[in-house]
Amino acid sequence: MSLSAVIVDDEQLARDELAFLLKDVGDVDVVAQGKNGLEGVNLIREHNPDLVFLDVQMPGLDGFGVIKKLLDKKVHLPKIVFATAFDQYAVKAFEVNAVDYLLKPFDKKRVAQSVQKGRAKLESGSRNHEIFACACRATLVKVSWRMRKSAVATSRSVTTSFGGKSNRHLVPVRIWNSFAAHSTAGTRPRSSRIPGLRSFDILRTDRIVSSINLNRDADCS
Repeated sequence: MSLSAVIVDDEQLARDELAFLLKDVGDVDVVAQGKNGLEGVNLIREHNPDLVFLDVQMPGLDGFGVIKKLLDKKVHLPKIVFATAFDQYAVKAFEVNAVDYLLKPFDKKRVAQSVQKGRAKLESGSRNHEIFACACRATLVKVSWRMRKSAVATSRSVTTSFGGKSNRHLVPVRIWNSFAAHSTAGTRPRSSRIPGLRSFDILRTDRIVSSINLNRDADCS
């Protein structure tokens, strides 16, 4: 897959060289370049790139400041490759989960390796997301099945008929037993005790009451 990238460096020559090498690597689209940290933050927010090649020492806001600013603004953090002339920041770079640490002057092979590391991280993250999504779906199915079994065990089906139309409702066993007792005694139950049933379904006429069918063995699936 093609990766989108943003380059942030205060040196024009460094930006041009890195853009040239990335083009030579292939399957990398440099969508924007920034010359300082603040520009970098805005460009990352605007383009949401897969990779960011980020210089460390820049006027105003350095590379680590860019990452902090993105986190503070709750912006999705892309895969970061630090690209700098100074090796003393390498440990700190990996502490903020940088994908790689490139030293100037850039080498084509090392740039290609950085791109490959970034691609691998992105693909791994995508697989983990799919696994998590599948696990969530499986959990929901289990919960849904348990709720369904519970509903079947604790509910009964009530079918109401009016004007040639029938409607089926699931009601709790406790309410069903009360309704059945009223029906057997020839009295009219209060529809407000049966959630989901409108008053005219049961109480409008005695004819409707006599047409209600209580199914002890109804399929509640």
